Amino acid sequence: MTKTTVEMLDLYARVRAIEQAGQDETWEVDGGRRREYFDLQVELHRLLGRQIWEAHVFQRGLHKPAASDVAKWESVQASRVELERALAKEKA
Repeated sequence: MTKTTVEMLDLYARVRAIEQAGQDETWEVDGGRRREYFDLQVELHRLLGRQIWEAHVFQRGLHKPAASDVAKWESVQASRVELERALAKEKA
């Protein structure tokens, strides 16, 4: 992963807050924050240096990556762990 920046951490925290508030599944017109949720994820994805078609740190589901994508998948998981640790450290 590239070096975690304040901007990355802010975006990550904002996405997690939307998830934790349960507003990630409802569009703004219905009182949610789904568009903002997607926009923040895309910006974080870009800052992490990932291509739009690659897995992102908020990937959901229990599916396993294709054999050819295992290294990328592990990189995504490492990024998520690093962001979680940095966020926990900031809150401490």
